[in-house]
Amino acid sequence: MIERRKFIRTKGQVVMLERRKYIRVMESAPIEVVRSGKAAAKGDLLDLSLRGLRMVSGAAFKRGDKLQMSFKLSPDLDMNLVAVVRHNYPWKGQTIYGLEFFIRDLTDLREHIKLNKFIMQERVRQDKLLRQQIQKEKK
Repeated sequence: MIERRKFIRTKGQVVMLERRKYIRVMESAPIEVVRSGKAAAKGDLLDLSLRGLRMVSGAAFKRGDKLQMSFKLSPDLDMNLVAVVRHNYPWKGQTIYGLEFFIRDLTDLREHIKLNKFIMQERVRQDKLLRQQIQKEKK
């Protein structure tokens, strides 16, 4: 299968356009994951979007596993979300997992609303830092 990417040309540079449907922010936080009937496992959050997250863990999950996740995005923002494992690949003796969130009920919907607000605020902050870094490198 040939992957088709969209490119734009600006001031002589070719830039690949972002193809993701959801804004993704880089985020690092410990995460606790529970699979039905199993003991809690630990992991580390790598990035986050309204649709899902990437995490690294030494725990063994399979594609299709449904997981209950708990993590803290700030001192006053606890998240409790449900997701399904969509992909995994080995990395430095552990596994990186791609998880997709799903909404089961009103409680899950409230968590997604909190997550959306956090992602929008964090994206503004990360974009500002990136612009500052680019300006610094131009000097």
